Amino acid sequence: MIKARHIGWFERIFRRYILRLLRKSFAGMYVYGEIPDPSPRLPVVLVPNHSTWWDGFLIYLLNLKRFRRPLYLMMTEAQLRRYRFFSWVGAYSIPLGSPGGIIESLRYTIGLLERREEPAPLVCLFPQGELTSWYQRPLEYRRGLEWILTRYSGGLTLLPLAIKVEFRAEQRPEVFFLFGGAQELSGTDFSGMPGLEAEETRLLTRLTECLRSEPPTASLLEGVPSVHTRYRWLTGWFR
Repeated sequence: MIKARHIGWFERIFRRYILRLLRKSFAGMYVYGEIPDPSPRLPVVLVPNHSTWWDGFLIYLLNLKRFRRPLYLMMTEAQLRRYRFFSWVGAYSIPLGSPGGIIESLRYTIGLLERREEPAPLVCLFPQGELTSWYQRPLEYRRGLEWILTRYSGGLTLLPLAIKVEFRAEQRPEVFFLFGGAQELSGTDFSGMPGLEAEETRLLTRLTECLRSEPPTASLLEGVPSVHTRYRWLTGWFR
């Protein structure tokens, strides 16, 4: 497997590049509801849905803007071999075609959770295991996360997250986040994947309802003004 290693000089370059890329690619990024504030002593396992190529970058932005923890994100080995430099900002691989390689990657994840640092790390895992349509139900969570949580002996914060990328009234798409409740637990407290999958399904439904009926609670990033926005400014100026 490919292990993660944070390289300071590369992270500084990557941060500037990603912020510029996200501002050019999206009209804005917004949060519904509250952003949890987990204990800095406990590692966080973030479990979002996985519906777009952008998801890893969106998690990077969330961590940069709100959590500010050492970030680790599991990627398929095929993808990380193509973009190996992602390992320099915390990505590590899981070889989906190799049972032995999968176990190695899951054990490596436990090792990340056991690191003694403050703030403790944030580890992002996509329980669906692959890029999947936003509309797919059931979500069909895989069992790797359960394997980790039932073998990790310490405490952690489990944090579900719903992400939706949507075109609305702007030229570029907008990104919306909705967090579930932060659960402090150990392996013996974990209720199993069916309950976690059910909660994520409820989050996705709730996020869709929010988009129909209410404004976001907070803005994480505003994009570069689009042609559409600049035209509205121009026409407003001459009125």
